[in-house]
Amino acid sequence: MAELPHDRLEPGPPFSFVGVDVFGPWPVVVRRTTRGVTTPSKRWGVLLTCLVSRAVHVELVEEMSSNAFINALRRFLAIRGSVRQFRSDRGSNFIGAVKELGINASFIEDGPVKQFLTQNGSSWIFNPPYAHHFGGAWERMIGVIEEF
Repeated sequence: MAELPHDRLEPGPPFSFVGVDVFGPWPVVVRRTTRGVTTPSKRWGVLLTCLVSRAVHVELVEEMSSNAFINALRRFLAIRGSVRQFRSDRGSNFIGAVKELGINASFIEDGPVKQFLTQNGSSWIFNPPYAHHFGGAWERMIGVIEEF
């Protein structure tokens, strides 16, 4: 059996090392108060899990876009504080967010804005393509959440 990654074993504050994934969608009904009309819509969840303690933080997003993900990430950082390292699969919304925010990411070129997370010393590591088993720590948490 292979050894666990170093970031899974290093003691530190919760959410210093975070696994990120988006799951969903869920059909919801949105009521417009100004017109009294209900319309069907979809919502997604952004799962952020501490890789050391397995603590889970979930943010809801209204659309599957880089901007919606960035807003969820900002809400997470406002509540939980700075993060040393993010890990995720190579989802298009993650890659778009990394490029837009200018996060120091392995396997990807830096984008135009280099201030948002790099000033806190954060880095973003993408799993290699076709290595879905690398994200088992957060994929299992998605399974637990979907059981509720």
